[in-house]
Amino acid sequence: MIELLLPVLSIALVVIVILVILGIIVIVHEFGHFIVARKAGVLVEEFGLGIPPRLFGVQRIQGKWVITKGTKHPENIDHTLYSINSLPIGGFVRLYGDGAGGEGGAVDPRYVSRSFESASVWWRAAIMVAGVSMNVVLAVFIYYVLLSKSGFVSDRLPLIGNPSFAFGTVEQSIGVSGIVDGSPADVAGLKAEEIVLRVRPQTDDADWIIMQKPDELIFIVKQNEGVPIEIEVKDFTSGAMRVVVVEPAFNKEEGRVMIGAGLMNLIRIRYDQGIEPYFAGVLHAWNIASYNFQAIGSVVSFAVEEKRPEIIGETVTGPVGIGRVIDKILKSSGEKLVENLLNITAIISLSLATVNILPLPALDGGRLMFLIPEMVTGRRVNRKFEQYVNVAGFILLIGLSILITIKDLIHLW
Repeated sequence: MIELLLPVLSIALVVIVILVILGIIVIVHEFGHFIVARKAGVLVEEFGLGIPPRLFGVQRIQGKWVITKGTKHPENIDHTLYSINSLPIGGFVRLYGDGAGGEGGAVDPRYVSRSFESASVWWRAAIMVAGVSMNVVLAVFIYYVLLSKSGFVSDRLPLIGNPSFAFGTVEQSIGVSGIVDGSPADVAGLKAEEIVLRVRPQTDDADWIIMQKPDELIFIVKQNEGVPIEIEVKDFTSGAMRVVVVEPAFNKEEGRVMIGAGLMNLIRIRYDQGIEPYFAGVLHAWNIASYNFQAIGSVVSFAVEEKRPEIIGETVTGPVGIGRVIDKILKSSGEKLVENLLNITAIISLSLATVNILPLPALDGGRLMFLIPEMVTGRRVNRKFEQYVNVAGFILLIGLSILITIKDLIHLW
C-alpha cells in the first residue's frame, strides 16, 4: 500500500511546491499593481488570493474589520476587500473603473474621481508597469541572497546561441546532456546533467587538465583511444563531486573515437570584481533578462533558417513542464534544495516579467501600448476597440496555454 501511495504523494508534493512558487510570484506581481494604484489615488476594490469564486473576505467598514462571505460583490467599496478564493492559483487586484478588469468602467458618481480611468495616463502606465517591476525586484532580491552565499558566482546556465553579457565575468564549462546506452560513458557510470570539471589520461606523465569547452574534451578523447581517462564531474543539481574512469573506443558507425556522451556548453558569471558584489542581484537579473531575449531570438532565428516552426514550441513550457523541473529538484538537490527552489523561483519570476512586458494583447505590455498614443497625442484610444483586442488576446493566450500543457503532457507520457 505504501509503495502505491508514494507516487501519489510525490505528485502532491510537486503540485504544492508549484502552487506556492507561482502563488508567491503572482501575489508579488499583483501587490505591485495594488500599491501603485493606492499611491495614484485609484480605488482598489479587491485584492484576492487565488481565483474566484470567493470563499470569504475581510474589509474595513466604519472603522472595524468585517468578515464577508459568499461571492456577491460588496456594496461598500470605500476600502479594499481582501479575499480568499477557491482556486489556490495566484491572485488578482480589481481596480474600480478598469474596463479590462471586467467591471465595465466607473458608474457611481461618488467614486468617479478615484476610478482607474480618471487617473492620468502616466499614473495608469505606472500601474501597468508596477506588476512587472515587482517581479524583477523579487528576482533581484533572491539573486542577491544566493550570490552572496556562493561568493558572488552564479549557478551554471546552458549556453544558447552566442549571447553577450553586460556585467560580470563569464566562465565556460562542459555539461553532459545525454548518454548513449551501452557506450563507454554508460559503462563508466557517467550521467546526464553532470558538469565536466577536469580530465586526466591514465598515463605516467599526465596531469589534470581543466575543461571549459566541449571541443577540448573531444580532442582529449580522440588522442586517447583505449586509454582510460579519469573525468572529475560535479552534479548539476546537488553539487556532489566524483571521479569516473572512461575508456574511449572507436565507433564504426560514427567513424571516430568517442565515449558516447552528448556535450553542451555551460556558463556561469562571476560578480566579485570592484563594486560588483554590492549590486550583484541587479546585475545578474539584468544579465538573465537580456539572455532570455537573446535566447528567444536565437531559437526563432534557427527555426526560421531550418524551416521548422515546431522548434519554437519545443522550447516553451508551462506548469506541467515546470512540474518536471520541480520534481527533479526535489529528488536530487540534497543539501541545496532550498537554494535550488529559490533559484527556480527567481528564474520564473524574471521570465514572467519578461513575457508580461511584451506588447501582446491582454498582457501588461499590451495594455501599456494602448497608453503610448495617449501620451503622445493626449487622445485616448477607443475603449471598445481596446477591450475587444484584450479579450481576443486573452482567448489566444488561453488557447496557447492549453496547447503548451498538452505538449508537456505528451512529453511527460
